[in-house]
Amino acid sequence: MSLQLGTGSELINPEFETELVARANAGLVSQTIEILDAITQARQRLAANVRDLLVLEALCTRFIARNDLAA
Repeated sequence: MSLQLGTGSELINPEFETELVARANAGLVSQTIEILDAITQARQRLAANVRDLLVLEALCTRFIARNDLAA
């Protein structure tokens, strides 16, 4: 998201810069936020002792339903 917003901050993993820039340019900030929200929800479900397979299925289904997020 930092690359999408153009913050100019240093990358933690500069060896992946090419891939990160390509991924950042391929999507919108709103899509990145949706992905992070989905991951946060999955973590919350795991913390609430929801079965891990169900959490993974729900997360994958959310990305499949929004095909543009899983690109």
